[in-house]
Formats: sequence, structure tokens, C-alpha cells
Amino acid sequence: MADTKTTALTALAAAAESDILPIVDDPAGTPVTKKIAISDLLTARTFAGATFTGVVDAGGASSFEIPNSATPTVDAAGEIAVDTSITDHTGLIKYHDGVEELVVVAMPSANLVATDTYVVSYNAANNEFEMVAQSGGSSLPIDDATAVVKGSADATKLVRIEADGITTGTTRVITMPDADVDLGALAAKTGNVYTGVHDFGGAGSLEIPNSATPTVDAAGEIAVDTTITDHTGLIKYHDGVEELVVVAMPTANLISTDAYVVAYNAADNEFEMVSPTAAGDIWGADQNSAGYGIDDTNGNELVTFATVASAVNYLRIKNGAAGQFVFLEAIGDDTDVNLMIDGKGAGVVRFGNSPVEFYEKAIWSDSASIPPLNITARGSAPSAPATNDIYLDDGTNHASGGVGFMWYDGATWQSVGGI
Repeated sequence: MADTKTTALTALAAAAESDILPIVDDPAGTPVTKKIAISDLLTARTFAGATFTGVVDAGGASSFEIPNSATPTVDAAGEIAVDTSITDHTGLIKYHDGVEELVVVAMPSANLVATDTYVVSYNAANNEFEMVAQSGGSSLPIDDATAVVKGSADATKLVRIEADGITTGTTRVITMPDADVDLGALAAKTGNVYTGVHDFGGAGSLEIPNSATPTVDAAGEIAVDTTITDHTGLIKYHDGVEELVVVAMPTANLISTDAYVVAYNAADNEFEMVSPTAAGDIWGADQNSAGYGIDDTNGNELVTFATVASAVNYLRIKNGAAGQFVFLEAIGDDTDVNLMIDGKGAGVVRFGNSPVEFYEKAIWSDSASIPPLNITARGSAPSAPATNDIYLDDGTNHASGGVGFMWYDGATWQSVGGI
């Protein structure tokens, strides 16, 4: 056969283990070209320092050897080896996860036991792991009559968990918080300080402290006073300044009627919801308008209030200190707000027997639509006049003999003007 370059040979699409390759034997000594099957080539060589990528399929092998020695070094992520003489144990597999060296817990095949609930335990005498029954041969779950913990200093001090109070067919879970727990303090139920959020949403009810005379004298303290004077039991709490009481009523006293108010019923020593028009209620519905009013103890109207759409001005009543005026004034958003006091029908507005004092000058409107000032002339002067008093005389006392004003100068009446 003529010589042919290797690069000119026909490419093999898929190699088989029986295919052969040309190989130079003893290239450094007496080189001789020979042949070798692919299967022999792969089984006859040890790869040192090689890096493999992709999938390495060793599924057809009867075993697979990984590095093993008395003191293997696994110090990079993914490295694995068998430590054949790890201290106080039979040979174990060691590997590195990129953070630290880890050991796979393993045991001789003879130590495997297919018994339910058996656990892996270390046998110091044999320097190996084995499977044994737990709790001295008892299987889980153990009877709640069996102690599960003993004291480290005194083995006669035992702890057991009682489960008889759990509902039949129910499993309850005890979750340990990341904190020390003093069960003695919980048993005493006194002096405990809780922090964070406590969720009682799954509970049917929550009991808070309750007694005949509870003490709530620090901010946040709360209790039910079961015999508070002249009332049914009410919740009391402290806001850091004083003791406060939550107004409450028996559930049967709740009424879903619009505008009903909460009132105290002295006969029953409890609060209840009543109509605001009931006798004795201060606020009552105004039967003559869409507003409300103030009733007397007989249920009769004292004052009623009527509303105006988009109102911005209103009436204010203001008290006064000793020797000062009390005020009935018009106020609101407008810069100038008028005040009207009106009688009904032919009724008049009377200011009583006290003198009327104008804080500023009186202005009488000259509008044709507004009635003029009407002053009744009289034939006799007012009794017990005060300086600067004025009245309209019908001509009986006026110097002109006709109608005119009379002015008191502090001593006598003087005629002013006249017709």
C-alpha cells in the first residue's frame, strides 16, 4: 500500500473499543511501530494531572477508584479522597465544599441493620460507626412514662414529657426558640417581660388580668375590674399619666339604629344605646328640620339647629372672665359676617330691662326694602333716668309743643329739636 499522510485518511465517525491505533513502542530507545486496541489503551494507562470536562461515563466498570492514602489532602472545592487511617475511625471519605473539609459518615457493610427507627452510633471499641436501637433498645415514639433526660451531675434527676392532655389523633410540636428558656419562670407566670410581636390570631379568646380591685398604675397596664362601682365590669388601663376606663356595654344592649347614643342606665348599672329623642337626653332630632337640637328633661325642644348647604359661617358662644362680656358672635371664613336675630311673624325682638349699649356706632340701612326705625312717642319721661338718656316726646313736655327728642343731662330733661 502506498504511503498516505495521516491527515489524508478517512475520518472515523465513531470509534469502537476493538478499533486499533498505530503506536510507537520505546521511542527513546529502539522505536518500533506497533498496534494497540482502544480498549487496551484506556485500561493500560494512569492519567496524571489530567483535567476532564463533560461527562465521564464509568457505568460499565465494576468499580471506580478515587484517590486514597493515610493522609490525603482535600483543600479545594470538589476534591475528594479516602482517608485510610483517619484518627479513631475506620477509613472515611473526605471532601471539600469550598469552605471546609467534610467527612462522610460511613460504616462497614456488616454493620447495616434494616430495623425501623435504628440510629447510627459510634462504637469507640471498634473505631467505627454502627446501627443500634435507640434509648437502650426502645423504638420511637417512646411511652410518655419514660424519662428522656437525666441530670449530668445527678442521674436521679429525670425529665419526662406528658402527652396525655393532647387531643386524640393530634400531634403537637414544641419549637425551641433561639434563646434560653426558664420553664420555672413560665410556671410562676409572674414578673415576665415579653418583647417582639405575639400573635394570638389563632386563639379562640385571650384572657387578660381580672379581679374585683385590679391595680393599673404604670403605662400599658390593663385589667378588667369585675366590680367597678356602679357599673358592670369594665376594662381599665393606664396611659402613663392616669387610669382610664373603656366605656362598654352588654352585647345585648347594642342597637344598629342610626344616630342612637350611648347612655348610662343607673337602674341596671350599665351602659346602653338609646334614642337621642328619649326623655332626659340632651341631644334630640329636630322634628322641624334636617338637623338636631337640645331637648329639656321633659323631651321638649330648647334649641334646634338647621343646616345650610356649603355653609362657611356660623355662630359662636364664648364665655367671659370676671367683669368681662360673654359673647354671642358670628364668625366663619368670610371677612365680614352678618348676624341676624329675628322674631316670628309679628313678634318683636326684646333686649329685656337692661340698657342696650352699642360697642360701635349703630348704622340704620337706607334700603327701601328694609323698614325704617320705629320709635313710639310718649307723653311722660322715663322714671329713674341716667345721664344721656333720650326718648321721643309726643309734645307734652317738649319746649316746641310738638313731637321732639328729650335728652337727660344728668339733672333735668332738655328739649332737642322738635316739630
